[in-house]
Amino acid sequence: MCKNYDIEEIRILVKNALDKLYHNDRYLLEHDVNEQSITHRLAIYLEDVFFNYNVDCEYNRYGDDPKRLKGKSFKKYDKLFKCEIDRLIKEIDADKLAKPDIIVHKRGRNDQNLLVIEVKKSNNKDDNYDILKLMIFTDKDYDLNYKYGLFIKLGKERELNKLCWLSDGKCVKFSI
Repeated sequence: MCKNYDIEEIRILVKNALDKLYHNDRYLLEHDVNEQSITHRLAIYLEDVFFNYNVDCEYNRYGDDPKRLKGKSFKKYDKLFKCEIDRLIKEIDADKLAKPDIIVHKRGRNDQNLLVIEVKKSNNKDDNYDILKLMIFTDKDYDLNYKYGLFIKLGKERELNKLCWLSDGKCVKFSI
């Protein structure tokens, strides 16, 4: 059985993983290395602290089936994210698989989806699309069953990071 972490416990574990990333892998951040290389390293540090969970990058399964954002109505997010919703609908229509940057979960199950993370480097300006996806991943109406979401905007220096924590389709905590 997996530990049932609360958001404050998860926040501390993620902070520790980010501290390790900046201590051990600063080169990746300072030299504008591909985002996937950075998220891979972060996932390794998360795996060290989330015992009994799997930590995966770009994981595209919902149980044993391909993970897709379903073509449900996104009207509740329309006022905030009109352009991003149009982009999301195009991806749904193209049957594109949903692949979050990092997830903390139990493979093959949908009742142990603890955390879904999207990461952007500070020089990438396309935050809203990832935040919208995290809202949907954590929204109970969409059946993806992620307890928490986290958007991380990585700065070249640790103190420049911006984090937005989500639960049930809403931002519940924003920190720098």
